[in-house]
Amino acid sequence: RRNVAGGAGAPRRVLLFDGVCGLCDHFVNFVFRRDTRACFHFAPQQSDIGQQLLTQFGAPHDLSTVVLVDERNAKFYVRSEAVLRVLFELGFPYSLLIVFLILPAFVRDFGYDCVAAMRYRIWGTVNACSYTPGLRARVLAMPSAQAAASSTAPLKSS
Repeated sequence: RRNVAGGAGAPRRVLLFDGVCGLCDHFVNFVFRRDTRACFHFAPQQSDIGQQLLTQFGAPHDLSTVVLVDERNAKFYVRSEAVLRVLFELGFPYSLLIVFLILPAFVRDFGYDCVAAMRYRIWGTVNACSYTPGLRARVLAMPSAQAAASSTAPLKSS
C-alpha cells in the first residue's frame, strides 16, 4: 500500500490485470458479473493506461499480481490485499473474506504467489479477453497487440 497524489478526472477504482492470463480473464469476468454497484473499472497492465496508472501510483510493473488502484484515497493494493478488497466491495458472501486481512501479508501472499506461479500452466493464456456482455464498457483500454504478444510469462521491473 502506498499514498500518492490523486489522478485527474473522477476518482475510480481500477483493477489492473495480466491481459493474457486465463485466470485473470476469469477473475475480471467474475468481478464484473457481481459488481452490481459498478464500483470497478478494468485495464490490462500491458495497456497504455495500465502502464500509466502503475507508474503514476508507484505500483509494481509485475504481471504476477493484480493491482487495485483506488483513486478515491490515492492508494494501490497488490496480491492478496487487492483481491480481498475487491471481494469486499462485491458484498455478501464475498465480503466475509475480508477477515483474512488480519493475517500478516506474508502469510496471505504465500498462497497468492503459489497460485500466480502456476496460473499459465493451469488456466492457460488468452489471445483476447472473453468479456461478459457489458464488460467492455468498463474496460479502460485494451493491451497493444505487441505488448500482449510479448507477455507470456510474469514480468517484473525494478
